[in-house]
Amino acid sequence: MVMGPALYTLHRKVYGNGDGSKLEENTLNAYVLWTLVLTVTGFPVVVHSLSELKLLYTGLGKAALTAAMIGDTYAWILFTLFVPFSINGTRGTYSVLGTIIFAFICIYVVRPIIVKVIDRKTERDQWDDNQLLFVVMGIFICAHTTDALGTHGVVGAFVYGLILPHGKFADMVMSMTDDFGGTFLAPLFFSGTGMRLMVATIFDHPNWPFTLM
Repeated sequence: MVMGPALYTLHRKVYGNGDGSKLEENTLNAYVLWTLVLTVTGFPVVVHSLSELKLLYTGLGKAALTAAMIGDTYAWILFTLFVPFSINGTRGTYSVLGTIIFAFICIYVVRPIIVKVIDRKTERDQWDDNQLLFVVMGIFICAHTTDALGTHGVVGAFVYGLILPHGKFADMVMSMTDDFGGTFLAPLFFSGTGMRLMVATIFDHPNWPFTLM
């Protein structure tokens, strides 16, 4: 979590006060946002690293996973609360309340229905790729809902992941989404990043060596 404020401080020292965007107007908002962005994805990284090092089921691995899970939980809560206020100002209260209501509806109303249907079909082994595709589409529906409420779409996808059952069904969904993400979404992401990157502008700034570092 220290890396976020440190990197943003370096950014302000090297490049001045920013480009005048909304987040740059409030330095505290920018510091918190950088901190959250660099910590909210800590748990998957820790799991992957421990798995690669064969430490996942050791005492050290369990302690690291527990700490990462607690940190990720707080980071997601802060991320959900902070982003609406940083974008919408005082109107962010309505976004936060709407997101909380949406999460409660998903967990206490939608989840029991989904779990009952999914468990029954999983026990009978009635799933096919087309039916799984409809389940995966729920990710985009939840993401669009939270985005419309004024929160980030990632929050909706996270809530949808919470309400889905684990076990055999989760393995099937992960197998399908891994192929879809690696084949279609990841190339689109990196191609979009490459199109937005203007290498020539990096060397226009007198402090371009810091950027390369």
